[in-house]
Amino acid sequence: KEGTEWFCADRQTWSATAYLSMIFKNILGMSFSEEGINFKPFLPKTIDNIELLGLRYRDATLNISINRSNSTTEYFYTNGDEKIDFFLPKDVRGNINVEIKVSKK
Repeated sequence: KEGTEWFCADRQTWSATAYLSMIFKNILGMSFSEEGINFKPFLPKTIDNIELLGLRYRDATLNISINRSNSTTEYFYTNGDEKIDFFLPKDVRGNINVEIKVSKK
């Protein structure tokens, strides 16, 4: 109902955790391991780009940008350098710009 103030209970961080999990795993396609992060993003048909800026990961700050392209080829860049796999190793440091181009499917 518009104008209603919602009650927020203490110790209910599970809802924020579920929301972030949906964004990280399902939209950005992030899969965390001891070696680093694998990316396999999924953009819903109505979304052509998404950004997540300032995500802290170990000794790095990640700025992630995912864009839909007209190409059938998908690309993965870190700080402007194209990478073969969609993987970010655990030992990255500093500001890391991750740019992913996904194909129209």
